[in-house]
Amino acid sequence: PAACAAALLAAAAPARADLVRLIDGRTVEGKVSRSGNKVTLKGYKGKTTTYAASEVKFVEEGECSWDVAARMVREIPADASDVLYVERHLEVARYLKERRAYTPEMLELEQKEYDLVLKKAPGNEEARIGLGHVKWGEWWFKNEKERDAFRKTAPPAEMEAKGYVRYRKT
Repeated sequence: PAACAAALLAAAAPARADLVRLIDGRTVEGKVSRSGNKVTLKGYKGKTTTYAASEVKFVEEGECSWDVAARMVREIPADASDVLYVERHLEVARYLKERRAYTPEMLELEQKEYDLVLKKAPGNEEARIGLGHVKWGEWWFKNEKERDAFRKTAPPAEMEAKGYVRYRKT
């Protein structure tokens, strides 16, 4: 019975991740294993990187950023109001953005959170900026190329009514 309980606890525990500070000043995140003079780091999606032990300044144990973010999402009530839903998903996105310094792959999860925000609040500026969208006037575009294409094809009468006038050489 005690062995079964220990196995259940181990299975339920979140994956441990370590912050590894390298001699060159970088900090990376993942699960550390050591073998001889090698330190292997297993990161998000299982990607592994091996460092010589002499390259590692120190290792700080902690919980995986991706597990923390998943827990934050699970804690959002199923019946959350749109306002609460948006705020909580923005909190997760902000957390992931901060953790990107250690795990660049967090960008993918961060963008998913911003996408969820835009489904409930299409005009949310923080989410749009987080996704790299570009604003021109009252319109948002996924990138500058899309914005420029719109500017070239926008109906002049509609644009002039909003105060935009196409530049004309004199």
